[in-house]
Amino acid sequence: MTRHRTERAKGGLMAHTLNRKHRQSSERDMETLIAHYIEPYPGRADPAEARLMVAEGGVPVWAIIGALTENGSNREAVARDYRVSRAAVDAAWAYYQRHRTAIDAHLAVNNAP
Repeated sequence: MTRHRTERAKGGLMAHTLNRKHRQSSERDMETLIAHYIEPYPGRADPAEARLMVAEGGVPVWAIIGALTENGSNREAVARDYRVSRAAVDAAWAYYQRHRTAIDAHLAVNNAP
């Protein structure tokens, strides 16, 4: 293998390692947000029934997600409208990424005519 190819291979491995570390860090950040802001609704095990902690107003996660645009670009507006912190909206988004199927099903039932 030529020197150039070897250096490129090492660079690719380094980039892969950094990306993996970034993903792991992001996963930990998501876990921390969820643990700090999200709780199950008392007596309901369904992840679609989770809500923001009572200190953050107890707003159901599905309500926050239903108010967000598809890419979540209006998080500041949703936080303001629901009178919750931006971090709480970020936590709802992180929780949604893990429980998308259940929350989407809940939203579909709520939006049905």
